[in-house]
Amino acid sequence: MSHDFIDAYVISTHSMAFLSDAVLYYELIREVPSPGRTAYGILSRITYTNGKREEYLVHDITDDRDKAEEFYYKILSGTVTPCTLTDILSDLLAEE
Repeated sequence: MSHDFIDAYVISTHSMAFLSDAVLYYELIREVPSPGRTAYGILSRITYTNGKREEYLVHDITDDRDKAEEFYYKILSGTVTPCTLTDILSDLLAEE
């Protein structure tokens, strides 16, 4: 899936050991999908010692930075894996 953005950059990155052979990374990303509009997304990535990598990026979660940071820190506290990121974010958004 391709996404075109005027601008996008990482606001925050966290990493933690995940199993003995992998590191789990999370990134909160600020995106500018169109002129005058800012949105936030979250990236989850596992990098294994053998070089294999899994990555999921959810774009345009919200336009509210405080809400994006709230979701981001909830995900960090729950050690969400890349393959479950979309489901977890859907659940969090449904709670709103």
